Amino acid sequence: MARSREPGTPPRSRSSKPIYPDRGGRLVAIGLGSALALFVVTSALYLVGQRAVFSPGDVSAHHARIDLKCAQCHTVASGVEPMRCERCHDPVASNRLLHSAHVLFGSGDARLADSAEDVNCATCHLDHRGRSFAMKNVDDRECASCHAFRDLRGHPEFAVVRAQASAGVGIDFDHDRHIVEAQKAKGATCQTCHEQTPDRRAFQPLNFERHCASCHVKDGVFDSETDFVAPEFIVPPPDVPGLTASQVALTAGARGRLRATGFRHRDPWMLFNAARLRRGIDREGDEAERLQLRARIQYLEQLAEAPAPRSIPTAELDAAIAAVEDEIAGIDRRLTPPAGAGDDDAALQELAAAAQAVAANLAAVGGSPIEAPVPTGQPSPAGADPDAAARLDRRKGELLALIDAIVQRAPDSDAARRAAELRGQVERLRVGAGNGDEDSAAITERLNQLSSVLQPVRAVPDPGVRAELGGIEGIRQLALEKASGGLSREEFEGRRRELLSVLDSIEQRGGDAVRTRVTTLRQRAMALSPGGVGDEATRRLRKQRQRQLDRLRIERELAATTRDADEPPAQDASIDRAELDRELGRARARLAAIERAPRMTAPATEDERLARANALEALLAPCLKCHELDASRSRMAPVRIAEPVMSRSIFNHAPHVTDATCESCHRGVRTSKYATDVNVPGVVECQACHKPSQVRASCATCHVYHPPSVVKLAVSQP
Repeated sequence: MARSREPGTPPRSRSSKPIYPDRGGRLVAIGLGSALALFVVTSALYLVGQRAVFSPGDVSAHHARIDLKCAQCHTVASGVEPMRCERCHDPVASNRLLHSAHVLFGSGDARLADSAEDVNCATCHLDHRGRSFAMKNVDDRECASCHAFRDLRGHPEFAVVRAQASAGVGIDFDHDRHIVEAQKAKGATCQTCHEQTPDRRAFQPLNFERHCASCHVKDGVFDSETDFVAPEFIVPPPDVPGLTASQVALTAGARGRLRATGFRHRDPWMLFNAARLRRGIDREGDEAERLQLRARIQYLEQLAEAPAPRSIPTAELDAAIAAVEDEIAGIDRRLTPPAGAGDDDAALQELAAAAQAVAANLAAVGGSPIEAPVPTGQPSPAGADPDAAARLDRRKGELLALIDAIVQRAPDSDAARRAAELRGQVERLRVGAGNGDEDSAAITERLNQLSSVLQPVRAVPDPGVRAELGGIEGIRQLALEKASGGLSREEFEGRRRELLSVLDSIEQRGGDAVRTRVTTLRQRAMALSPGGVGDEATRRLRKQRQRQLDRLRIERELAATTRDADEPPAQDASIDRAELDRELGRARARLAAIERAPRMTAPATEDERLARANALEALLAPCLKCHELDASRSRMAPVRIAEPVMSRSIFNHAPHVTDATCESCHRGVRTSKYATDVNVPGVVECQACHKPSQVRASCATCHVYHPPSVVKLAVSQP
């Protein structure tokens, strides 16, 4: 029986051939035609300025002015380009928004910052999420991609609390006695000295005249006197230049020695003689401080005076680009060492040759030419010191024993964990002199990293441990010398001193005409280190100039395409500029004070140096009741007691002092006997309130990723 068919069913084909789709290509043609039409339409819209069709969404309110100006942020093949963000957010090209600046601000380690990877701005700051989206709010998970915890509940103990070391170095101060005396005299404790700022966010810096003088000074002078000092070590008040009036009186004692009385806090006569003695005790330390200040001043002046790349007129961009390209080419030539020379030796020879060139040109600027000696010594050949390997093994053994002692003292502490990491690094060191055991650069890099690994270990509150840790630098230095095949420390320092002496002579004879060039050479010479990987300061300069060149090329590109009168304004840098001017003023004042100090001849013997150090200590006897000498015994250590203990964090006192007393958080202050005691609360106290559903506990609550200003970045380095 025939099967019934549903209505509408086509009849069965009588053909036995299979059925194929249409071979005319109509569907393909329709698809290609539609795509072409869409491309033409969207291209036309783009060319006439209707670019919203390409946008994945509205940009944030702060970027609204560049909503349809894609080239302000994007490149054709690379997506969002960080340098285009910097045009507005870092107009002076300080590089403070880079990830390397974040590393430098947090660690103060320039080598660690040099090795930091690049991080695109768009990794953390997302846009095209709508006008109301706050781009500055970053997900904590981005921080956790580098830091090994996700929230405050897993936050490790603060390093300063864990290490029990604070910023209060440079003054002998005990809280316990001062609190008792303040309570007796004024009926108050903490608020006697610690005064809140008007906004209640922080506290006023401590000041001797306002907080200390009422107890320690009578009628403006100290009721104290110096120890006896040999007359050849001090200059009497009438002979001190610029000292118009002084209450200091000198009285003679046995063997003609002198004792001083009647001096004030920061007495000009005392400071003059202390600075003079310092130069006669530690000439190298004095020179290093001057060079450091000059380098900082030059860096800050460059930031203050250099025009922002985006402010350079279009007509001058090509000339600016050519000038930077020429400078980079010159830097590259400097970074090419002579064949067969060690890195540090080559850098010294290059600097000496540059000094000789400046000296030869002195006649052209009216100065008397001098012959600048050029260090010509060659690097110590590998194996020249037959005892080097034995000394290295002995020092390694001493260090490993010290590490074991640290672990035994506090087996569960972070210091113990860090010490264990250091043990592994030390044990893996192989410093064969070119025998192919390990690549020289890799060994050098590992040795340079030891400093950051040891940072928490150095802060262990045990004077014996700290003293023994001083030997670590000796181990690193010997290994660096052997790894790089460079100069020994003695050879290196001798040749650098010779070079610095030549530069001093050039500057004295050439004056302002050569000062800038000489200052640059000094900075490069001081930045070198034996066993270093070439001229590190020059390599950093090369990197900076390359970024400057890239910024200028972006400006040229935008000038030819989208730059117009409606371009978004750069971030207001007036606050940063004001801070920059203040820091410049402080640095210039400090440098002027150092350079006003009279010079003493260098000590001929170690006994002479010690005699001067003892004289300085006798002169400063009244000051040393509170102040401390630094490690060189040549000057008083800087006082940091008024500075924040955790200077790279954010803390607002205003909400914390509303319902609590000072001692609610600073519990140990009544028994604190040293300025180095840590009196800040630990992370557990913070976790008690900062938790979900109570108080905000994101990373940004207490931390900043970018240095808040270029000045903060500049002064964050040790």
